[in-house]
Amino acid sequence: MLSNKREWMRAFFAPKSVACVGATDKSGAGRETTMNLLDSQSRFKGNIYLVNPNRKTLLGVTCYPSIDKCPEIPEMVVIVVPAKFVLEVVKQCVDLGVQAIVVISAGFKEIGAAGKALEDQISLELKRSNGRTHLVGPNCIGVLDMDTGLNATFCTQTPKKGKIALISQSGGIVLSMIDMTYRYHIGLKACVSVGSMMDVNWGDLLWYFGADPEVNSIFMYMETMGNSPEEATDFLAAAREVSRVKPIVLIKPGKTPEVGKVVTSHTGGLMGSNAGVDAACNLSSILRVDTLEEFFDLATVTVAPTLPTGPNCVMITISGGAGVMVSDVCYENGAVMYKIPEKVIEELSPGMPTFWSHTNPMDLTGSATPENFQRCFEAMANLPDVDGVIVSLVALPYIPPSTLVGSLKLLCQRTRKPVMVALFGYLDMENSRRILIEGGVPTYAYPDSSARAYMGFMKAHQNRALLEAVPRKSPFEIPFFINAKRQADQMLTQVVQSGRTILTEAESKLLMKSYGIPVCETLPARTEDEAVKIGVAMGFPLVLKLLSETITHKSDVGGVMLNIKNEAEIRTAFNEIKANLRKHHPDSFEKHFMGVTVQPMLNISEGYELLLGCNCDPLLGPILAFGLGGKLVEVFNDTAIALPPLNSITAASLIRKTKVSKALKGVRGQGPVDMEKLENILIAFSYMITSHPEIKEVDINPLFASERTMSAIDARIVLWEPNKGVSKPVITPYPCELYNEVSIASKPHLWRPIRIDDEQEVSAWLSHAPAPAVTAFVGPQSSGLPVTHNLLVAAHTIDYHFMVTELLFGPDRNLAGFVRVTRAGSSATATASICVPAVAQEPAAQCVAAIAASMKVTVTATETTLL
Repeated sequence: MLSNKREWMRAFFAPKSVACVGATDKSGAGRETTMNLLDSQSRFKGNIYLVNPNRKTLLGVTCYPSIDKCPEIPEMVVIVVPAKFVLEVVKQCVDLGVQAIVVISAGFKEIGAAGKALEDQISLELKRSNGRTHLVGPNCIGVLDMDTGLNATFCTQTPKKGKIALISQSGGIVLSMIDMTYRYHIGLKACVSVGSMMDVNWGDLLWYFGADPEVNSIFMYMETMGNSPEEATDFLAAAREVSRVKPIVLIKPGKTPEVGKVVTSHTGGLMGSNAGVDAACNLSSILRVDTLEEFFDLATVTVAPTLPTGPNCVMITISGGAGVMVSDVCYENGAVMYKIPEKVIEELSPGMPTFWSHTNPMDLTGSATPENFQRCFEAMANLPDVDGVIVSLVALPYIPPSTLVGSLKLLCQRTRKPVMVALFGYLDMENSRRILIEGGVPTYAYPDSSARAYMGFMKAHQNRALLEAVPRKSPFEIPFFINAKRQADQMLTQVVQSGRTILTEAESKLLMKSYGIPVCETLPARTEDEAVKIGVAMGFPLVLKLLSETITHKSDVGGVMLNIKNEAEIRTAFNEIKANLRKHHPDSFEKHFMGVTVQPMLNISEGYELLLGCNCDPLLGPILAFGLGGKLVEVFNDTAIALPPLNSITAASLIRKTKVSKALKGVRGQGPVDMEKLENILIAFSYMITSHPEIKEVDINPLFASERTMSAIDARIVLWEPNKGVSKPVITPYPCELYNEVSIASKPHLWRPIRIDDEQEVSAWLSHAPAPAVTAFVGPQSSGLPVTHNLLVAAHTIDYHFMVTELLFGPDRNLAGFVRVTRAGSSATATASICVPAVAQEPAAQCVAAIAASMKVTVTATETTLL
């Protein structure tokens, strides 16, 4: 169970008292909210007060003229007054120390500049509370909690009680979603509409619901990931931690630029590119869906006690056609139809219908009896290698569902394996479906729907496993990247001071080379004679390219000459490049021409032209692209993207997502590419990107890869204009700046931030460390348990946004202790842990201060364990 990093959010879902400001009996959202609050009183244990200065009573209940005149200061205030009056109400709430405010009123930044200005004023009031007062909304439908009975919304339908937390940015969508829960026979534990997220955001809600034991899954309708890159970082950090213990399902429209404009005008927030959002979801183990039907199909899965995880499926059906449909879905999504052992088939055959399939899918045919179903189901459920069972029934007049539903429910409840059921075509399907779902059996109208729901959770589990897997040790030591950054900073400073934002090809390659990215030798030549001298020394064949501080796409201006075989061709190529440039820029030739670069001509037929690049998203920061390169990159469109930073596992995953990855393993006489070396190039590239937020764009095209060599043949780097932007990664990268060699007790020691590939060293240290050290690292709830991979993952997610652990290595470079700073969710406060030898206590305190400064947090409490 996660610790609750958002304890203050209790006041939104389980307040001791609530006041409704603007309570009314006039038709509209205000009246519905007032009525829902009053109707809550039969279940809600807190006090409810109505505030309206123009009424003595309302709907038979006493009205108070203002919040301060209520019998007590309410923990939560729900505001339904017009927008122009909201600021004054918020001021009063802050003055009184109200903990939670829900602003249902609309008319804020979604209407433009005037509304945004009003929001800014309200935000200043909230800051005045020093974190005591928080606000949901504005422009939302409110919050409800089925456990406490609180309904502070204007919903006309109250959902059944369940285990799902529903979060929505759209009020209209969530109102319909609540209605749809009845159609799908599922319940909600809580529901919150966030509106424009002036204060409480996605990250806050994920931390709260992640720690709520009554919530088993979180479903989200999102239009914008946040109002700033910082909010997006908070959300993804929370998602990576919460998805470890419960699934997060997301539907996020706005995939096209045109729709993105509508979304921005609707919510006033930042959208984030669609491909970038997909990459962010994969990195955070969020299960993203495209349609509301998929959304509710996955919600149906959560009624089951066990969620799908493994790929080995068995299907039991009475229709061969249904079996084919399910098989297609399984294979398209990386699952397999499990091969049932022959011995099991032989044991099942006696008493089975004559023409049953004897394989998986298990088509029992229309002659099947309930006993046949039971035998097959129990046999499959007892096979240890079977990960899940899909049951599909089609409408046959002589097998009514009522003869199977009861026994099927009992069979499903007796197994610990996930079971999906499809009842296809039955007129009385809805009643049967309700019986099964209420019995904890996910049930669908179509066979393929049940399979897709299974596959969705299976893929989410696979993503989670990918995140938690231990990568191979990095080939790069941290000092290497520190030195690389130092060299690159000097070069970039010179470029900026010269008034440029575009690096030449030679400069781009020099910067990449400093980070360990292999580059094709590229030497600048200012004159024809200098090009000849360099070319002769380099050896033929050669390539000449335009050298320019202003033009990056050299081919567009005839600035690339290939396969130069001798001195005379060098001179010809040099002058052709000049002539071509004059044609394109007759009036500014001198501005664009600096000479040429000379580089060896590689035989690209011996390998593959790849693309490695980076562009910046306004919300998600730098986004990496890898795939097939060359001149036809846009035509073939074989590109996958990821968010930095990368390790060997995420780099390999990025490569696998492309079609060209199959060719890189060797095809048609072409030898295989060194995949580990290619992964290292991607890792180094991601380090380069995250180390220099001033970089706006990078292109390596082509990155040549063959069995014998890898090299960046062409490269370009573009910087942001000064004070115009930075490429801050949405996933906080490894904090190299905290690497620190120090002297403790006159002996050399090393402080180094933990990496995911440190697991073996940490595990070995914990297995021999005293009990207090183990408790300090894994937490008291895990103390005494065997130190395993799963325990370390549960106790310590590697996420440098909300937690930084520095390992202390002694003079022998063996692990000697650690310090840790943990952010309180997405806030600016944190707690610290120190677990070091007594002699290192003071240096450890200094280390904590350095971490806190890097994380931009204030440490409010420190727990110290001396070894």
